[in-house]
Amino acid sequence: MAFDAKPIRINGVCYATLTLLGAYLSVYQSVVGQIAADFRLGVGLTGLVISFHFLGSFLLPILFGELGDHTGTRPILLLAFLLLTGGLLLVVVGHAPALFILATLLIGGGFAVVEGMMSGLLAIANPGRVNQVMNISQMYFCLGAVAGPFLAWGLEAGGFSWRINYLLLFVLFAVCLVWISRRALPPYQAAPIKGLYLKQLLQDRLFIVLLAAIFLYVGVEEGAAFWMTSYVDVTRSGAIPSALFLVSYWLGMALGRYLFSFIRSRFNTWLVGGLVFSAAFIFLFLFMHQGYWSLLWLFLAGFGFAPAWPVLMMQATIRGSQATNTAVGAMMALGAAGGMAVPFALGQLAEKTSLAEAMGLLLAVLAVLAILLLLAGIRRRTRSA
Repeated sequence: MAFDAKPIRINGVCYATLTLLGAYLSVYQSVVGQIAADFRLGVGLTGLVISFHFLGSFLLPILFGELGDHTGTRPILLLAFLLLTGGLLLVVVGHAPALFILATLLIGGGFAVVEGMMSGLLAIANPGRVNQVMNISQMYFCLGAVAGPFLAWGLEAGGFSWRINYLLLFVLFAVCLVWISRRALPPYQAAPIKGLYLKQLLQDRLFIVLLAAIFLYVGVEEGAAFWMTSYVDVTRSGAIPSALFLVSYWLGMALGRYLFSFIRSRFNTWLVGGLVFSAAFIFLFLFMHQGYWSLLWLFLAGFGFAPAWPVLMMQATIRGSQATNTAVGAMMALGAAGGMAVPFALGQLAEKTSLAEAMGLLLAVLAVLAILLLLAGIRRRTRSA
């Protein structure tokens, strides 16, 4: 099947899929309390269960990315879709905690490979405007994440089990699987590198900085998202549904990514500035507990996070242009490791202290990330002087 040169056709598939990925993730974040109650999990074990999605997302992207660059994108992408949809179906039909953990591993692995390869496809199909399409794609991801809590909230209000969310997502992802299987994909311009592409990428020190940065960033983003509703339940009155706090967070990020798609230069400055901006409003969210103001603080925190993922992934596709699947797969894996480590650490700290005190870890990680990016920028300017 020859590739159609009009990128809008592949862009539409990618945007639709990323919207569903965002919806899945925020549904999981919204129903994690119901899952914990169903399986009778304490706060520490809940943090462990949260991490299994990211464990799957850590294990598969590097392997599948390397395979994609050596054997072709299409079969690996379709396999990742099958893992994702199979995991969603297993959650629906299986009721044992062990089956849920297995299903979450499959979903997490398929999720990360699909998201990573979709990002790579957008970069290849849209040369010259990678920042724009990365931001637009992540805007759709965030809009899906905005819709997810409403879906979970509506089904819970209607008396449905949290598993119905997974059934609906299974159907929608199955439709996307059929859609992508009927589309021609843009060819990757892989160089004839002998051996493992990843080994070549790891010789680039800046690429290692990008891996460390995505680890820290995703850890903070997901640590905030997964524990936000529990934190709200502990510290705020019940006048505002806790799901609205999650919606506000993702909506701010969606708007930020749309606006950032118009930026054409000084990406690292916008990235570091956005992280500092977010840190300030996370601080206000943690220490000022007025309900409606807290919605604004989270909206602005999400807005500040907007440049982080697109800029880091854009830089990874540039540094790894000869092995895009492998480069993006490595970034997805390290991001997943951060998404696994920080929520788990928050759960463990909350058991020893309190959730309110444990959430301060987010500010500490943001400070380390900002310093890392500043130092990397200084070193690059020094070497080029």
